[in-house]
Amino acid sequence: MSRETEQRLAEWAVWFHENRKRVPANDLAKQNQFLLKSVDGCLECIALALKDIQILERRNGSSLWLPSGIQEEKNGQITKFG
Repeated sequence: MSRETEQRLAEWAVWFHENRKRVPANDLAKQNQFLLKSVDGCLECIALALKDIQILERRNGSSLWLPSGIQEEKNGQITKFG
């Protein structure tokens, strides 16, 4: 696993654990928004891990779907949001 993948996974884990208690238990709309954003973070981490596997397997050319905000450069590196 690349350092970038490890770092992004750690960032999402910290975000999740720091914010999950802030969502009111009786507000289903806010819980839904939080969980949808959490799933998007999981998909991002899976996509980064799959890209790492492709690099290890020396498979170039197959393109991965990445969540919005993630950009893949021509050299195969993934850039962060923004």
